[in-house]
Amino acid sequence: MSGVRTRAMMMLTAAAVVMTTTACDNRARQEGEEGNVQFFYLPADDSTEFNRPLAVGSGMLLYLEGIDDRQVDRVVEMTVEPEGIFDVSVSREYPHAVVLSGQRAGEARLSVEVEGGGERFSDATTFRVADVARAELAHICGSTANAAYLVGTPVTLDFRRYSSGGDMLVGSTRACGLELSPDEVSGRGRCDEAGFHLSPFTQPGAVLVESMIAPHSGSRSELGVQVITPEVLDFDVAEGRLREGLTDELVLRPITRPPHGDIWPVCNNLWMNVEVLTPETCLGPDGSVNFDVEPSDENTVSLKGEAPGVCEISVILPQLNDYEWIFDAVVDAR
Repeated sequence: MSGVRTRAMMMLTAAAVVMTTTACDNRARQEGEEGNVQFFYLPADDSTEFNRPLAVGSGMLLYLEGIDDRQVDRVVEMTVEPEGIFDVSVSREYPHAVVLSGQRAGEARLSVEVEGGGERFSDATTFRVADVARAELAHICGSTANAAYLVGTPVTLDFRRYSSGGDMLVGSTRACGLELSPDEVSGRGRCDEAGFHLSPFTQPGAVLVESMIAPHSGSRSELGVQVITPEVLDFDVAEGRLREGLTDELVLRPITRPPHGDIWPVCNNLWMNVEVLTPETCLGPDGSVNFDVEPSDENTVSLKGEAPGVCEISVILPQLNDYEWIFDAVVDAR
C-alpha cells in the first residue's frame, strides 16, 4: 500500500518551513438524596461517571432537572456544608444550572431549593474536590515527544490530571500547571478532563509545552508542538487490507515530509474528498465512487471490497488547496 502526493494531478515539490468510553447519553448524572432532582454535567471527555473529584482551581457547570413529572425552571437557594470546599453560584446563562468552583480539597454537601411547574422543592448531593498531584501529557496522535499541527487549526493535547489517590480530576481552568514558550505564546490555553486546548497558531514554528506537575505513570513532562504549513504535510503508507464482499477501513496517517529534518506525526483530523479509481475492485461503503470523509472519522476511509485485486483511491484535501494523494490497498479473496 502506498501514498503518492500530487496537486491538480501534478507532483508537488515540498517546500521548506520553519519548524522549531462513549455512551448514547453522555451526561454524568446523579439522583439527589430526596429523589426530586437529577444533578448532571456534560464531561468534555464524554464520560458518564459522576463521582470524579473536581480539581482545586477548576470550575464546572452543573445542571438540575426534575425527576418524574417535576420540572426545574430556576434555582432559588443554595447552601454548601461545610463551607470552603467549593463555591457555588447560579449560572447567568441557564437559570436551572449552577457553577461550581473548587477551592480546597475535601467533600461537601450541596443543598438546593428550586422552582418549577408551579411548585418549590429541594434536594441535595455531595461533591469531592481534590488537589492536582500528578499529570499525564502526550500528543493525541502518538507517543513521540514532537508532533505537528497545521497552522490556523486548534491544538488539543492529551492532558489528564490526577489526585494523590489516583482519581482522574475534572473541571475547566486556565491555570493548568503548564508553561508555554516562547514568551509570545505564554499564557494561552485552557484544560479540562478532555485535554489541554490551544487556540490556533497563526505562524509556523516550534512551541514547547512544559508541565510543572509531577508526571503520572512515567508520562512526559514536556512536549514539542510543531506548527506547520500545508506544504510539508504528507501521508505515510495506508494501513489496512480489504476483503471481498466486506466493508473494511484504511487508516491514513498524516505526517511531515520536509526536505530536511525529522518526520513527525500530524495530529489533525482532516476533511477528505475520496474518489474510487478502481470500481471493479472496491467501492465506498454505500456503493458510491465519490464520497466525503469527515474529520470526526479520524482519517479512516471505509471501503467495500468488490473483487480480488488492487483498490486505488484518490484523496483530496479541500481545506489545503485541493492537495491530492493516491493510495492503493490489496483486496483479498473471500
